[in-house]
Amino acid sequence: MNKGDLTKKRILDDAMDFVCRYGLTSISIGEVAKRLKMSRTGVISHFAHKQDMQIAILRHCEQVFIEQVLKTSFSPDPETHLRQYTDNWANWVFKLKHQRQMSCPFVKAVAEYQDRPECPVKTVIREQQRRTLDFLASIVLRGIEQKKLKVSVVPQRIATDIVSFYLGHNISKHLLMDNKADDRFCAQINQLIAQIKTD
Repeated sequence: MNKGDLTKKRILDDAMDFVCRYGLTSISIGEVAKRLKMSRTGVISHFAHKQDMQIAILRHCEQVFIEQVLKTSFSPDPETHLRQYTDNWANWVFKLKHQRQMSCPFVKAVAEYQDRPECPVKTVIREQQRRTLDFLASIVLRGIEQKKLKVSVVPQRIATDIVSFYLGHNISKHLLMDNKADDRFCAQINQLIAQIKTD
């Protein structure tokens, strides 16, 4: 990496911390410059405007997620893959940052943008959520093909259920401060897998 790339990575790493704490709409070029003791011009040299920076942050968060969650979860056995993925997914930001005041940037982004008018940031958020659903569905489909999951199972529906459990887990854990949220999330995944496994 050259100096410019290193500076951009430093900006995105710090911006991810900010977004995991305060959300995507609260970030600004001025805030980033202040946090990193940089000039606004220095930040603008990497991002043309706030929206450009927000998209870069979302993509950076996704790349971190791929490295920390997706790649570490793989198993040739679909059931094990699902369990390991959801286990690594729960509280992944805390496991990475060790800051309890931080939570999933993608959940924050969905909540902030789901009812906003169409814009490039919302398009990226939608694409990221579709990739998550498609990835989960692909694991379920593999389980059906290996005859480990019932042929009657609809992969996209199971993927939607899992994402719903994850969203509920985030609400229980971070908003309602439920200290049993992790156990409940794990139990929901276990129950779902038990329902779709072949006899």
